[in-house]
Amino acid sequence: MKRLVDKLRLKSLALSLMLFAIVLPSTAQDPAVGGHWAATWSENKIVYTAALILRTSGHQITGTFTDRNRVEWEIQDGKLEANRLSFDASETTNGETRTLHLAGNFTSDAITLQDNPGSLDQEPIMIFHRTDEATQGGSPCRRSQATAPARYSPLTNGQKFGCTVGVLAHPTFLVGIALGAGIAQLQHAPSQWELGAEGYGRRFGTLYGIAAFRQSALFAGTALLREDPRPLRSERHGFLSRTGDALKLGLLSRRDDDSLGFAWARSVADLGTGTLAMAVYPGHPITGRSIMALSLGYFAGREASSVFGGFAPDVTKALHIDGVMRMLHLQKR
Repeated sequence: MKRLVDKLRLKSLALSLMLFAIVLPSTAQDPAVGGHWAATWSENKIVYTAALILRTSGHQITGTFTDRNRVEWEIQDGKLEANRLSFDASETTNGETRTLHLAGNFTSDAITLQDNPGSLDQEPIMIFHRTDEATQGGSPCRRSQATAPARYSPLTNGQKFGCTVGVLAHPTFLVGIALGAGIAQLQHAPSQWELGAEGYGRRFGTLYGIAAFRQSALFAGTALLREDPRPLRSERHGFLSRTGDALKLGLLSRRDDDSLGFAWARSVADLGTGTLAMAVYPGHPITGRSIMALSLGYFAGREASSVFGGFAPDVTKALHIDGVMRMLHLQKR
């Protein structure tokens, strides 16, 4: 009986670690709306451009909007609620002031402004993409990519390293490992390991080492197979639509050539990590049955984490905990 309890505890801990490693890239750090954005489109074979410069202060958004005629409008009363951006823009010419009210959707790599702010089905008039990611120091690691930007640029190997191995120094990751080690200590799992400071250190070091293996394998796989390690998230509206997209995107990744395909690098890294955990922890022999159970559990967890990651940014904003995350430096202002 004790052996069965030990096994259930350890499996629970291993599943928690795996889900934490899977979910972290989806929820950690979305770029803020502030910065430089540009839109390009054509009408009657004429190419037009528009620009946004947005600045944030708390929940207030200000800045400028340059229309296709190169007229600059001053942004006022800008608001970002969940993924919905709205603002008034005004400009004065010859003593006459004109005002526009624009609204649309914000994702981490696109702002879509619409003619009719009250209708989500309206055709977009302008789709802006960030133009200052490199110069403004924004992290390229947390962008939603279910729909690739018009000027998609694959990550360099250096950026892939930062998005994978670099996570190991992230405060959220370290806190998660510390909590996982604490839970294992309280449950005395595995029971073969001692308690006290020495036991906690062994559990923390083992969890961190397994996580380091996973992130390193993920980097190697994405570099060799030319896969993008960033998570995919639906940009559509509606619970059913987004859930369906999340289930389809859960096992996919974007290639450096802008195509979508099975996430080989991530899957091999995660399944290899699970196998390593079975080898490291006592009382868990590696057999064909255990590998099959691990694989089934992984793919189910992958789908669940994709659904969770698709809604997590909206949940944090709805619960107003995004401000707390910013204070902890988990999100950018």
